[in-house]
Amino acid sequence: MDLSPLCLDEAPDPVFRLRNYQSEWIDAVAHDRRTHSRLLVDAPGGCGKSTFFAFLAKKEWSERYGRTLILENRDKLVRQSAKRIRDETGLECDIEMADQHASPYAPIVVASVASLGRVNRLTGFSEDHFSIVVADEAHHSLAPLYKRIMDYFHFGASSLVPDWKPPLDGEYVPKCLIVGTTATPDIGSKKNLGAVFQKFSVRYSYLNAIDDGWLVGLKEYNIPVKIDTRKFHVKRT
Repeated sequence: MDLSPLCLDEAPDPVFRLRNYQSEWIDAVAHDRRTHSRLLVDAPGGCGKSTFFAFLAKKEWSERYGRTLILENRDKLVRQSAKRIRDETGLECDIEMADQHASPYAPIVVASVASLGRVNRLTGFSEDHFSIVVADEAHHSLAPLYKRIMDYFHFGASSLVPDWKPPLDGEYVPKCLIVGTTATPDIGSKKNLGAVFQKFSVRYSYLNAIDDGWLVGLKEYNIPVKIDTRKFHVKRT
């Protein structure tokens, strides 16, 4: 494999400081990918899901020279994620969005779903270009553009054919691992993320984070309210 100088930062390798539960998430994904190819991580905001998938991407590159795609559904998140991943991993992290195009050599790409979801943009990458696709804000992953991108890299280019139906689990060889991250996996009775993901690898609740000392607990305050109703009058009809 051609490893372009664009792939590696010349700066000293940053030191990841994963929290204990983040290390457990990495281990859980590593274990579950042996038997499943579409995994979901459920954790509240503020628990470092972006640091988790930055480490996942770095591990994938260092162990397999596998490239990682991060999907974001807002421009601001694309830029924030790309900067954070660069800072934390020391790896080249390119953006695929609007008039910005990622290098084919970049080990990590952060993409806007709206941009990469266009067929001509999507097929600019080979179907096996990425070995991991991370769907951030995965509660949106049933949306057509999210699905188009994930299906293309997971099932292959045949998924772009009209009226294509995904093969059953066990009847195909996945081209990449899909990892979804979300704080809100319950999206209503009429929709189910089980249509995309096979297994929860992680379920780390808000209460777990409070018990572990990473998030502040809830406090209830009663605020007395006094309303003078004497100035109100019943309107007679």
